[in-house]
Amino acid sequence: MQIDDMMETGLLRGFPLAYISGMSIKNSFIICDEAQNIGRSLIRDIVTRCGQGSKLVVLGDTNQIDVPFLDKTNSGLTYLAHNMKGSTKCAQITFTEKEYVRSALATEALSRLD
Repeated sequence: MQIDDMMETGLLRGFPLAYISGMSIKNSFIICDEAQNIGRSLIRDIVTRCGQGSKLVVLGDTNQIDVPFLDKTNSGLTYLAHNMKGSTKCAQITFTEKEYVRSALATEALSRLD
């Protein structure tokens, strides 16, 4: 119910990525989840839409790429992490297997089904 209220008042909004071209999103906290499944040009579009006063959090796991033409070497998440490394405008956090929560089944499936 709280999410519905936030959507109704405009405090929380969702944008299809296909429609963000030309936008400037100001004074917002932006979350881009599942970024391992988007390409280089789309991740660039997302980052460059951040206007004055906005913060962007990009999340993803390159072990879970679902798009046939993307892999660990060419996903937008990898591209962004590599090219923004060392920037004073961003921080990067990479979790090790011991730091993120996975079930024993999920961990085994990642190794066997890769």
